[in-house]
Amino acid sequence: MFEQKIKAGILSGTLSFEAALTHVDAALAISPTCSLWIMRGRLIQLADVPGFALEDAAVSFLSARDLAPRDPEIALELGHFYDAVMRDRSKAKAFYREAIALGAGEEAKLSLADLGG
Repeated sequence: MFEQKIKAGILSGTLSFEAALTHVDAALAISPTCSLWIMRGRLIQLADVPGFALEDAAVSFLSARDLAPRDPEIALELGHFYDAVMRDRSKAKAFYREAIALGAGEEAKLSLADLGG
């Protein structure tokens, strides 16, 4: 529910990325969840928020993975992040392979194939 309100606020223009990130960080301090860590990573990578770098997005995605190491969607998210954002093909391939090994679907397989993997 919280994540939906944040997304709606951003999409409607009533909530800036910076304000959304502040809300997500506050929620993480109370109850860290995978979805909040992923949302945090996405907010950081999409917005130019002072005090945050792309490495902070990576830390957020890895924090989600720490909470649910067997979740293929988190490995897939990391694959996309290292592929499209960080341009690190080696790490992207490793995460796509992990996602596939954990049971991810066609998206992971196609993404890995696109990298020649």
